[in-house]
Amino acid sequence: KYPYSEGGPATQRDTAIRALDITLQAHKVRNYSFVVMTRFDLNFKVCPWHYGNFVPGKINFLWKEWCKEAWDDHKRTPDAIHLIPGPLLLAFREGVVTSDGNGKCLHTIWLKIAKVTGTTDTMNIMDGQYDRFIDSNTGVMPNPVYTIER
Repeated sequence: KYPYSEGGPATQRDTAIRALDITLQAHKVRNYSFVVMTRFDLNFKVCPWHYGNFVPGKINFLWKEWCKEAWDDHKRTPDAIHLIPGPLLLAFREGVVTSDGNGKCLHTIWLKIAKVTGTTDTMNIMDGQYDRFIDSNTGVMPNPVYTIER
């Protein structure tokens, strides 16, 4: 059990918050310049930060998730890999804490992070084809970075 799951089983959000809390404690000592947060069951085809247009100093999301309507509605982003600069770890964590969906996904953190930082300039979509939408679930559609090995 974890406080954010409101007494139920741990959610994806709970797991991410636990990992981020540990990382933030270590960051105080190690001063990380860059952190990669990823699912444990991914089989990488390419190194994530070599995909697309990686921008150091910004929270990098691989692509826009799912469909145009989801992007227009809530700026849906992938939830399997996050590329986070050390100085933005706390803002990222706060975005995770306030994510929608009863804690079952991290697809809705873009606008939450923007609320914490006061801008979307701290984030980047790496996929250069801005009119393309990719589903993170590789059982639904393949993507150029990884497969999920469930």
